Amino acid sequence: MRVKLLLAVVLLCLTLTVGVACRGATQTNGSPPELTVEPTAPTAPTEPVQASAVSGMVIIPAGAFTMGASVPERLMALQFGWSQDWLLRMAGLIESAGPTHQVVLDAYRIDRHEVTNEQYEAFLDATGYPLPRFWNQPSLNADNQPVTGVSWHDAQTYCSWTGKRLPTEAEWEKAARGTDGLAYPWGEVWDSAMLRSAEGVAGRAMANYHEWTLWRSGSMSDGGPAPVGSYPGGASPYGVLDMAGNVWEWVADWYDPEYYSTALEENPSGPASGVARVLRGGAWDVPSVVAFTWFREIFIPPDYNGSAVVGFRCASNEPPAAPPNERAGLTPGRRSP
Repeated sequence: MRVKLLLAVVLLCLTLTVGVACRGATQTNGSPPELTVEPTAPTAPTEPVQASAVSGMVIIPAGAFTMGASVPERLMALQFGWSQDWLLRMAGLIESAGPTHQVVLDAYRIDRHEVTNEQYEAFLDATGYPLPRFWNQPSLNADNQPVTGVSWHDAQTYCSWTGKRLPTEAEWEKAARGTDGLAYPWGEVWDSAMLRSAEGVAGRAMANYHEWTLWRSGSMSDGGPAPVGSYPGGASPYGVLDMAGNVWEWVADWYDPEYYSTALEENPSGPASGVARVLRGGAWDVPSVVAFTWFREIFIPPDYNGSAVVGFRCASNEPPAAPPNERAGLTPGRRSP
């Protein structure tokens, strides 16, 4: 009864013009295990994809797109049978993804894939930077898996070393959903074969919070991220891969639950200050209602490097002068097997 009453209050908040009571989201965790899923054939992009002069980057053309989630979209994300505690935090996060608004961005480049262990290893060898938390864990350290166990500061430092930067939240979302406001990078309909998520790892559908929780308390520990690019059918309209599932991705912005109501229309770069940095995209342990292109998370602080479900990708305004290995004149080393 208490959960039903709470849900009624949350729904009322989201249908009102100003939903102050729902804004206080707290930090949380969530992510799932593994099962081999055969990638489907790539879907045709809805917009032309341009190859960048920089290997592994995609040019996102200048122009407007719709950012955020509508009230019906946010209401739908609440209909997952969340427990009372989860409903409280999810309501704040979900409401912070509204209102929908038009954003105009200059052209930019974004990595086609999440940064891999192999790429991060070149950075470690060149700089002597501290190792990520899970560097020698076999289930997480394959060359072509996304690097995990990295803080926001680690991600920003790596991107700077490559001559790039972390994408802004607006840049990340446009690269994920295109100009048609897609719910998922591949389209409007959920398909667990398009990404590495809880359903694919478990090998079964998860219709509600109870089913997801049963899996998380059971065999979830057997999971992990897939090699980057394993799901070409889940590409975004621009051909960017793994923008849903696999690992959460750090973006540049501070989190402010009210920011969308006051954000600049052109090239917004997020609040000037804050406590939490935004994470985007979901991970290998999330259910469908967390893998939306508009969903925002803040479950760890920016200096925390102990999450096996958090990674990143980089962006840039202009291509770096040369690949970092070429600049550094090095050959990557090896991790422990």
